Amino acid sequence: MKSDLSSAQFYTQLDGLGKIKAKANKNPEQALTEAAKQFESVFLSMMLKNMRKANDMIAEGNYLNSREEKFFRDMLDSQLAIEMAESKGIGLADQIIKQMKPFLQTPQDTEKKETEAVLSSEKKPTTTHKNDDIKPLKDIHIGEAAKNDKTPPVNNSTHKKEIAKEATKSTKLMSIPEMFDSPTTFIKSLYPIAEKVASAVGIDPRFMLAQAALETGWGKRMIRQTDGSNSYNLFGIKANKRWQGDKANISTTEYRQGVAVRERADFRSYESYEASMRDYVDFLQQNPRYKQALSVKENPEQFLLELQRAGYATDPRYAKKIINIANSQVMNQASLQG
Repeated sequence: MKSDLSSAQFYTQLDGLGKIKAKANKNPEQALTEAAKQFESVFLSMMLKNMRKANDMIAEGNYLNSREEKFFRDMLDSQLAIEMAESKGIGLADQIIKQMKPFLQTPQDTEKKETEAVLSSEKKPTTTHKNDDIKPLKDIHIGEAAKNDKTPPVNNSTHKKEIAKEATKSTKLMSIPEMFDSPTTFIKSLYPIAEKVASAVGIDPRFMLAQAALETGWGKRMIRQTDGSNSYNLFGIKANKRWQGDKANISTTEYRQGVAVRERADFRSYESYEASMRDYVDFLQQNPRYKQALSVKENPEQFLLELQRAGYATDPRYAKKIINIANSQVMNQASLQG
């Protein structure tokens, strides 16, 4: 019984390899089997052809060895090679499958590895942004706030609390690094901004930050401009003709018909992480193609699936990866602590 991914059942069918390539992402193991069979059928066809040539030398001058007879004989040999490969063959296909199968990756394996790669950096030890580095900043800002305060002294604690609150807020914003040493630092630094921006439109900040984590590798692969400066582009938004701001031209991976290819493209550049988040929200609201996604924003997972369907990214597992990150232990712990 022939499989659905079958190579050409008849030698006149020339689209066998094309069908295998188109369906390889869905069922790579079966695609490998069929590709191996096609290779074996080609090998058998060449072997039969050479055998016939040797026989032609012996049969030279035979009146039965006509051009028409050779034509129909070649047709028979081509079909015979396919039939032999589709049955047990000569074992060549089995050897190809045996050698190639260890290198085979299913979509689930690829998705798992990519998600784990994003999450694995949490296990690496942190080296910067220690408490000793941050505490002096708080004292400096509180001191500056008190020194620059020209209002008459007030004998209650409310005024002092307000100064301390503003100073702490200013410290948090100024202490956000351009590069992050761990997922925890990434989340704790950006979650307050994500919460403020996302809540204004009803998007779950955890999923918004998870999308930024996937796009930037927890902030370790930020898009850089030609001079090396940070673009602060958290969501991989490209710069089309309508974009009037700065741009960063980089090499990026896109999926064309399920195949990953490297391309160069212009991406938007911002003045801060908050500007990037706000532009992300504006980008979704101003594009009619994302109307369906915004209509289900109360359901974060459905929201991401609709973003993917609308063509936000070409990666066929884009939404699933973000959902895995948003539901990860590191995201839940860091967002609660932040």
